[in-house]
Amino acid sequence: MIGSGFAIGVSTGCLQGNSSPSGEPTSTTHMPNGPDLQPVYISEVWPNPEGEDGTALNDEVVLLEMNAETTMDLSGFMLVYGQRKKFTFRNAVSSVRSGESVEIHSGSGSDHKDTTSHPEDPDYILYVGSDKPLLDNDGMRLTLKNSEGNVIDTVRYPKLGPGAVWARPE
Repeated sequence: MIGSGFAIGVSTGCLQGNSSPSGEPTSTTHMPNGPDLQPVYISEVWPNPEGEDGTALNDEVVLLEMNAETTMDLSGFMLVYGQRKKFTFRNAVSSVRSGESVEIHSGSGSDHKDTTSHPEDPDYILYVGSDKPLLDNDGMRLTLKNSEGNVIDTVRYPKLGPGAVWARPE
């Protein structure tokens, strides 16, 4: 997938050899993979952009992908960053179709639907508007909730080095 200006390869699960003392991967997901995925799920996280923390907030990205069979209104859905921050989706994502993606940036910008013809680009781009990093470089839990507050998806990514990406195993 893409991220603002990222030119890195995407790996699944743990990156850069991150593992527990027993050698098991430290990246876990709480929802099943494959056809049993929720209608919308967290698929990738870019928590640690190159450079000093706080200087590239729009390079801190969470990518959601649609697995629904019908169009969904994600307005009012919420992304919870560990225990610190909650971001509620605005009306820019009121008609998201199956196979489309939503890219959420920590920094500021204008929420919009991407109208380019590049298939690797996200379909929707949202901005939290934070003036400081939201994604912990040492790993954290992210939770996606629907507009009623029910948990739709939860992932925990491990500590990642600069420029590394956590991707949901396929």
